[in-house]
Amino acid sequence: MKAAHRLAGAAAIAALAAALGAAPAQAQHSYYPYTEEDLAFTDVAPGDSVEVNPRFLQEDPLPADTAAVVVTFGGSGRGGWPVDGAEATAGYDNCKRITPGDNWNGVSCYFLDPPDLPGEILTLTGPVEFHVDEGLPGPLAACACSYSASVIDADELAWQIGAPDWDPGSPNLLHLTTADAWDGPGDGRITIETTASTYDLAVDPITVAGSEGDEAQTAFSAANLGPANAPFLHPDGSYTVRGQLPGGLDLVSLESNEHWECLDPADLAAAHEAAETALDRFDFACTTNQLDAGDEYGLSFTVRIADAGDTTDGAVEIDAVRDEGVPLLDGDLANNTAAFTLDADAPAGPAAKLPETGAPLSGWLAAAGATLATGAALLVLARRRSPA
Repeated sequence: MKAAHRLAGAAAIAALAAALGAAPAQAQHSYYPYTEEDLAFTDVAPGDSVEVNPRFLQEDPLPADTAAVVVTFGGSGRGGWPVDGAEATAGYDNCKRITPGDNWNGVSCYFLDPPDLPGEILTLTGPVEFHVDEGLPGPLAACACSYSASVIDADELAWQIGAPDWDPGSPNLLHLTTADAWDGPGDGRITIETTASTYDLAVDPITVAGSEGDEAQTAFSAANLGPANAPFLHPDGSYTVRGQLPGGLDLVSLESNEHWECLDPADLAAAHEAAETALDRFDFACTTNQLDAGDEYGLSFTVRIADAGDTTDGAVEIDAVRDEGVPLLDGDLANNTAAFTLDADAPAGPAAKLPETGAPLSGWLAAAGATLATGAALLVLARRRSPA
C-alpha cells in the first residue's frame, strides 16, 4: 500500500537516525496499520504559516511488540531533492527534527503507549506548523510534502532516537486522540500552494568588437529582477542561459564557475532539440539552480573573430526548466532574449574581464565602464534597466 510514500517515510526516518549517530546499516522494523488523508492549502502568502493536523484511519490492530507510533512530516522536496519551500516545525517535547539544519525541513513525533483502536479515526491534540519561505513565486506548490503514521518496535525506537528524553508528565507533549470524521482515504500528501507572484529573468545584450583573427574575452550576464525569487526546480539545473554566436565568431573556451554549470558541447544538439527556443542552435548552454530576486550572475568566455565580414547576429536567452510540472512564473518574457552581435569596425584593445567567481556584477560593471571610457575595451555590455 502506497509503496513510494512508505519508502519516502522510511528514508526520512533513516536520515533522522543517521543525524543522531545511529548505525544506518541496522534493519528497520516499521509497520503501517494506518491510512492517511490528504491535505491541501491554497492562497498561502510567502512568509505565512499553515497549521497542519492530519487524520488517519487505523485499519489493523497494533502488533504485540509495539513500542511507539511515529507520525513523520516531511518537508519540501522536488525531483527527489530537499528544497526550500516550507519547513515543518513542532515545538513539542516528543517531536524531533528529521535531520540537523534544513536538509529535509521535517519532523517526527513519537507516541509511547499508543491507543489500539482498529476502525477508529485518529488525529493529534495539536497542529504541526509549516512555515512557507519568503520570496517564493506563485501559484506554486511550495510544499509538495507528505506525512505518514507508522508503528515501531523497541529496537527501531532505540535505533531512531535512543532512549526517549522527554518527561512523560510534561504539559508540552503532543498526543493521539480520536476524530469524528476525515477526508480519506488518501496518500498522506500535504500540498501548500502560494499566492500569485512572479519573478523576472533577464539577460543582457552582448557586443564583441575587434578585427578578424582577434581573440576577445566576453561574458553573458543574467539577472532576476524580482519581485519573487526564482527557486530551485531541478537538480540538473533550474534555469539555463543559452547562446547562439554571431556568424563571424568561433567559441574558443568556456568553463563553468560557481554559479553556472555548462553543458558538454556533445550534449548541445540534444538540448536544443528538447528546448522551447527561438535560437537556431546552441553554441553554449549553462545552468544554475536558483536566482533570488536581485541576484545577477555572469560567466566569461573567449571567442575568436573568424570572419569580420559575417555580421549575422546571434542571440542569448534564459529559460526555466519545463519538465517538472512547475508552471512558468516569469512575469516578463520580453527580456529573456537579447542580441549577441559582432562589431568588426570598433577599435581593438584588451577586453574587460568578468571575474570567474560568478559574483554579482555591480563592481565589475563599474570597472568595465571606466575601461570603456578610455576606448580600450573590446566588450560592450548594453545594460538593461528595470523600471523605476
